[in-house]
Amino acid sequence: MLLRLLIAAAMSIMTLSCNSTTQSGSIQQTQMRDLSRYDKAGPYTIELELDTQARNKLEAEIREFLWSHWHQRRLGHVTVTQYSKEGEPSTSSYDIEPDEKGAWHIAVKIDRTLVDRGGSKSRRSELVEYEAYAIERVEVPQHGLTQGAVIPEGEMRTPQSYRLALKDEKGKLLTRI
Repeated sequence: MLLRLLIAAAMSIMTLSCNSTTQSGSIQQTQMRDLSRYDKAGPYTIELELDTQARNKLEAEIREFLWSHWHQRRLGHVTVTQYSKEGEPSTSSYDIEPDEKGAWHIAVKIDRTLVDRGGSKSRRSELVEYEAYAIERVEVPQHGLTQGAVIPEGEMRTPQSYRLALKDEKGKLLTRI
């Protein structure tokens, strides 16, 4: 299970690294964001040492917060810090809000610390930002290999029974949570 989570995290990082762009609109909106108006969850910290049950509980709480605020079009902010197997922190902030044109989206900012694996062991920060304009709940993949079916928007589900697929304006998958 832990190996599957690490593989999924690595795939998300690769997807984000390849597909992300820093947009001046999102940076400007971040500077103007009044978080006192937002419902907040967290901050969450997901340590590598967490047992599967505790990890699943935290991840389900995060998904439920994101989905309920997206579905109900309510302002929301959640911050999650996770660690790589090497102990490198990655802090993700999710803001559910309308953009400057009024379209609802989730603005995602990921700030991670990377350590050079070579001899220097130097550290550097990497900042990735993107915006998701479509969010779908999908069935939990069986056996870790198959992609789950999309769950109808109005169907009631527990957050343990689905994952969230965040997509860009063109419907391209950005990441799964």
